[in-house]
Amino acid sequence: MAALGKRDPLSLTVAEFLTWDADDATGRRWQLVEGEPVLMAPARQRRGAIQGEIAGQIGNHLNGASLPGCLIVAPGIQPLVRSERNFRLPDLGVTRAPPDDGVMTADCHRMEVELLRREASGGWPASTAILQPPVSLELTSIGLAVPVSSLYRTAGLPDVTPA
Repeated sequence: MAALGKRDPLSLTVAEFLTWDADDATGRRWQLVEGEPVLMAPARQRRGAIQGEIAGQIGNHLNGASLPGCLIVAPGIQPLVRSERNFRLPDLGVTRAPPDDGVMTADCHRMEVELLRREASGGWPASTAILQPPVSLELTSIGLAVPVSSLYRTAGLPDVTPA
């Protein structure tokens, strides 16, 4: 009996990935991780509620303060590290000038926000900041500070502070 050959994973650069046809008509989203296209799982209800809460707070702040800028859902970014082989889709991005001022993702099982903020040099850092209650999410470029726990208002998680 002949053994089935294991298919080598597709290896792409960011330039190739941005023009790549996934042959997937469902509209699902893909990221490029170390040169390999990776299908993203669809958001569950709780995660969508958290994303909506964060987006609402940021959008309301931008509008109320009459600040130039906008909130972007699932902006594409190239991280500073290995940028030629990585293209990520964070949950949200806030842009003023220059674009892509900061991006964040929210954990839907515990109160935690992962923040990736563009450095003063214009590049992306190698790692993210993890924010948990009682800390506030601070986006200094738009003058916003909100308690992390308030971002989980509609997520159905107990309001607990980690030890």
